[in-house]
Amino acid sequence: MHLFYNAAIFLLTLGLRLATLFHPKAKAWAAGRRNWRKRYAADFQKNKKLLWVHVASLGEFEQGRPLIEAFRQKRPDWQIALSFFSPSGYAIRKNYPHADFICYLPADTPGNARDFLELLRPDAAIFIKYEFLANSLFELKRRGVPTLLASALFRPAQPFFQWYGAFWRKMLGCFNHIFLQNENSVELLQKIGFQNFTVAGDTRVD
Repeated sequence: MHLFYNAAIFLLTLGLRLATLFHPKAKAWAAGRRNWRKRYAADFQKNKKLLWVHVASLGEFEQGRPLIEAFRQKRPDWQIALSFFSPSGYAIRKNYPHADFICYLPADTPGNARDFLELLRPDAAIFIKYEFLANSLFELKRRGVPTLLASALFRPAQPFFQWYGAFWRKMLGCFNHIFLQNENSVELLQKIGFQNFTVAGDTRVD
């Protein structure tokens, strides 16, 4: 299944690059990741402990924002890196003052995940809501980085809860703790043997 996942990431990346010919958002997605290793190495220098927060787009950023700002207040001695998948989120929040480094997350290939995490060397990581990136999660676990999932929301139709969902459940196993939005998500996780969760609501609202 990991092979199929990597193939899907390759096809997604290829499709987005082809779409740059006629779609401005795809063009921004590709441009933001061009030569990322060289650019990120020049723009970022780790000199403190680092929290890495990853969000998909603007909506997920708003869910992560209270966590970032609370963490900044409680841990001013840490750096914070914030990564986006979507150009719409990045374009609006690229100058967000409570993060020390803001960037696009490279496509989730094994090599990109390894190199990105080697650059950041995070001491902790938080993913928001629906971001399940296998290679990044496996690399974080391999490095022993405490990793949280916040404002998570699960539905019965998701692959975690299907007969073919072992690979997806392996991704869930990379999180040290999962903060859920509701009790329905509790029931679903319990059915597949997970207990490392807390119902904490929607951080964007609560």
